Amino acid sequence: MTHTSSAHAADVATAVGQRRSHFWSLNRLAKFYFVSIELIACSVTALTVLHDGWHIDSARHFGLLALLAVGYTELADRAGRFRRFLGVEYAWSTNTAVFVFAGTLILPPGYAGLLAMTVFAHVILRVSVKDRKEGSFQLYRICLTAGTMTLAATMTAAVLADTTVPSPRSVSLAVQSVSAMLLFFGLNLLVLIVGVAAETRPQQVGALLPNWEVVGHEVTALVLGLVMAEFVRTDVWLTPLVLALVAAIRRSSLIKELQIAASTDPKTGLLNVSAWRDRALTELEQAVREHGPVAVLMIDLDHFKRINDTYGHLVGDEVLIEVAQTLRQESRDHDILGRFGGEEFVLFMRGPSLRAALAIAERLRTSTAALDLDVPVVVTTSIGLAHAPDPEGVSMAELIHAADLALYEAKANGRDQVHTLNVGATV
Repeated sequence: MTHTSSAHAADVATAVGQRRSHFWSLNRLAKFYFVSIELIACSVTALTVLHDGWHIDSARHFGLLALLAVGYTELADRAGRFRRFLGVEYAWSTNTAVFVFAGTLILPPGYAGLLAMTVFAHVILRVSVKDRKEGSFQLYRICLTAGTMTLAATMTAAVLADTTVPSPRSVSLAVQSVSAMLLFFGLNLLVLIVGVAAETRPQQVGALLPNWEVVGHEVTALVLGLVMAEFVRTDVWLTPLVLALVAAIRRSSLIKELQIAASTDPKTGLLNVSAWRDRALTELEQAVREHGPVAVLMIDLDHFKRINDTYGHLVGDEVLIEVAQTLRQESRDHDILGRFGGEEFVLFMRGPSLRAALAIAERLRTSTAALDLDVPVVVTTSIGLAHAPDPEGVSMAELIHAADLALYEAKANGRDQVHTLNVGATV
């Protein structure tokens, strides 16, 4: 699995809470699991290397793949520095699976595992001291990814070693290649998901699964690894073509990540105000064409300043992250949620009746109050609900203003409640 998967794991961990930013702050189960994976990976690799013995062809292929991986990582670090300069969160997306999976296909099991360890050791060494101090790079997470890929490479190579090699043009060769991809991907994903679950303990298993975009990136990397293996084995001079393809994929991934960063609130991972407004306007225009109802919720955390003053801004940031995650989980999938600024959030909904919108608002309020935090506080919210049964002639500014007025009434009436205000024509 490429570092896109570790990025996925990092996203899950961030969404659940950023308090576990160092290994020693993890729970016992997570620490035990992480250490066990590393010990097993190292032990299995060492034993299989001793069992495989010395082979000149394997050593040559190992050296070439290691050299290609190290060289590519050095070149790709320029893009990494660019991302860090722009403040983009990342997990060293260097497409290592291309090289490791290539080694899995053409190397003995021990050499395949050793290649994964070598590639990741270089990645770790490339991380600057500044990155580690700033916490933008969690060493234990990259080590977990290294351990999972080492185990996947060793075990997949061991299965291939016990399988008769088909002729180059046979259908069984294609079946074997696809089976190797599925085994490598599945083993890696399984070990990684268990590790993330042990660290974050999410309420929903679905939060641990990668999205289709990540899966597509993984499959592309494995296919390129298949091509790389064939070139290393038969036409070494063609390997730069694969490197060019890997670089192109990385570039497109970088552009997309920068686009996401430009529209995302860095603290909570929600849409920022500008991006939220753009998407909400699009939905409002659609609702006007369909003459369907819309609603805007302004959500404000009650007495948030007290939390910052009592427990510090780091705890306040954690509360914001937990609240954002709860609002995301409790709102509908197609609703548009963003951070409006400070301790205020905003939600745009298309289609709900006033009663349905009020029920959603109450669900958000009660779920937030039920949060289990590391500090002895109950986070209550005041919510202003602006509802337009038919948004014809109603602007986004009017909806936001109405929601803000409703929020003011909710706070004036004692907080921890929902206040509603109709906008436009009534039904």
